Amino acid sequence: FPPHMRDCLQIDYRGRFYEDFYRVAIQNERCDDWSTTLVQLRRLFTGYRDVVLKYHERADLPAGVRIPPATNSTAAQGNFLEVLNISLNVFEKHYLDRSFDRTGQLSVVITPGVGVFEVDRELTNITKQRIIDNGVGSDLVCVGEQPLHAVPLLKFHNKDTLTSIDDYSMPHWINLSFYSTNKKLPYSTFIPRIKPPPAIGGSTEPQQARPSGTGRLRMSKQAADKKNEYIHNCLFDYDAYDD
Repeated sequence: FPPHMRDCLQIDYRGRFYEDFYRVAIQNERCDDWSTTLVQLRRLFTGYRDVVLKYHERADLPAGVRIPPATNSTAAQGNFLEVLNISLNVFEKHYLDRSFDRTGQLSVVITPGVGVFEVDRELTNITKQRIIDNGVGSDLVCVGEQPLHAVPLLKFHNKDTLTSIDDYSMPHWINLSFYSTNKKLPYSTFIPRIKPPPAIGGSTEPQQARPSGTGRLRMSKQAADKKNEYIHNCLFDYDAYDD
């Protein structure tokens, strides 16, 4: 690595080099109209990838020195707990020069993920204790598709490479919600994770209903019995379907 990057890099539990980036868009502001701020945030989100990946590029690099290619981490490997602790640093001093323009203490984290994070156990305990001691509410808004398991879910780093079992925790001190929009998209690439189970026995083709003289549809007794037939969930391997 070039000399100007060596002080910024850190090594994670897997031996990978990484660097955390933070961008302060607005601070200590109270507005009645946040439309201008939303425009600014959208502009920052759009150019985030190029700004971060090209942050250390310089024209005056020595000859023969090359910066290794970098990639953005996934949402699960992001700095979720670190972001909460940054806001807690401000809330811990709420009794000094308190501004009465706003009341309450709340941290809202928006993530493109689904509520699963790979975190350090010690940092998790510290964050939990600070949130409970200061009475700070923590809301997590997920933009990703809601998974089929319970969330939020914290996966602890396994520092022992000889052990293949991972430890998980469901923090009760985080309020989780998933983003939904009322706007109808012109196209959708949604693929359902679970499909309705097929009919057991007989043909899977639907039987044609016969119109009656009174304007009602008549179904055969055999088709009605199959419709009300109970199908046990254990007959279908949903885990294999997800894989």
